[in-house]
Amino acid sequence: MIFQPDDPHSGVRILDSQVSARQPPVLVVEDMDPVRDLILRLLWADGYRTLAASNGRTAQLLICAERPCLIITDLNMPGGSGQELIEFCRERVPEIPVLIVSGEMPSHYPDVMCWAAGFLSKPFQAVALRTFVRRLLEARVTHP
Repeated sequence: MIFQPDDPHSGVRILDSQVSARQPPVLVVEDMDPVRDLILRLLWADGYRTLAASNGRTAQLLICAERPCLIITDLNMPGGSGQELIEFCRERVPEIPVLIVSGEMPSHYPDVMCWAAGFLSKPFQAVALRTFVRRLLEARVTHP
């Protein structure tokens, strides 16, 4: 399947900056357009190559095609939940850290939380997201 940037049917969005064109992307998986777009803009402004999907199934295809360096996902989404996506990642790409950004209580997902690289509650502060992303990517470079 070929994805076109900003195709409303796939939910895929791609933002590249000149600084990040050669870096693996950060994948944002979020069904709410305003939240997804906010996260994309914040990461793009920090120089990251970003791409996004509106559900877990589309995200699985992007993971196989793009091999992101980090996945940021919501938990509760139609068309493939964040929990299903995390289980896919645990089995297929365990080297890619997954940050959960959700309004759901993490205690409702103990198995997922044991494996995830971190959890950020919605609504979140931009500085908190940026700090989490930076730390996860620095840890990945330090300990590939």
